[in-house]
Amino acid sequence: MASGRSNKPLFELLREDTGAGMFGRRASATFSELKPGETGRARSAYVTVPRTWVYFGVAIVLALIAGAWVIAYRSGHASAEKELAGSLVGGARTDQPKVNEPENPGKPVERPIGAAPTGPRDGGKPTGAEVPKPETKNENQTEPKPETKTRPEAPKPEGGKRAEEALLITLPVDDPAKPVLTSKGAVDADPRPTGMNYMVLVGGLPRDEARTMIAYLSANGLEAVGVPMNVVDRAGRVVNNQPLFKVVCVGGISRQQFRDKDSARTNLEQAAAGLNERWLRDTKSRWSFAKTYWELLQGN
Repeated sequence: MASGRSNKPLFELLREDTGAGMFGRRASATFSELKPGETGRARSAYVTVPRTWVYFGVAIVLALIAGAWVIAYRSGHASAEKELAGSLVGGARTDQPKVNEPENPGKPVERPIGAAPTGPRDGGKPTGAEVPKPETKNENQTEPKPETKTRPEAPKPEGGKRAEEALLITLPVDDPAKPVLTSKGAVDADPRPTGMNYMVLVGGLPRDEARTMIAYLSANGLEAVGVPMNVVDRAGRVVNNQPLFKVVCVGGISRQQFRDKDSARTNLEQAAAGLNERWLRDTKSRWSFAKTYWELLQGN
């Protein structure tokens, strides 16, 4: 080796340069006191918040916004209704006041106690409503009476010309000397064949009313005759006592049909029942053929 140089190992030279030595001694650990309110962990610049809290806070904010909107909407709606009601009341008040005219022109107008008179101000025209002057009536002048309208009465069933006009039917010319009534006119004898059963509609009618009923039935498709119920003068003389009539349907049925309740019998009964309702409605008559019955016409 060359003289004048130290032959120290490399690690010793490094130890001398650093003083303490990197690999020899460990540096003593430094301890610092904990101040009150501090933890052992080092403080960080960022704060960690749980995600659940974030969601909860967002929900609270949205609920507050919705509540504020609802409150604002209700208050605005209420104020709008108040303004509308005020405008309506104001519009009603701006109308011109009605002047109550006195019912009796000759009677002085009554003014409530404490009310100011409606006389002229400053020599001008009167400010209040003018009291109409009473009209002078002429003694010879008569007041027109109000017209009274009478309600037309319903047509009453009557015989002859009046019944013909009310029911729009045509009554044939009557011959009081002939005892049997038909839709074509009065005849001398009963036109029905004997030995048959006939349905009697009603009995006890005067002649004129029997003629009206026979004409009405014929106009509605049901032929009938009026047969006297008491004895009349066969010589053709007009007697003082007026006979009563019974109205009988012309269509007859045999005894067998009557027993078997044939369709000819039931059809005739149904037709009579339907016409009875129309007859009462149209004529308001006291005569009804709701209670019909059958009788056998025997020969002489």
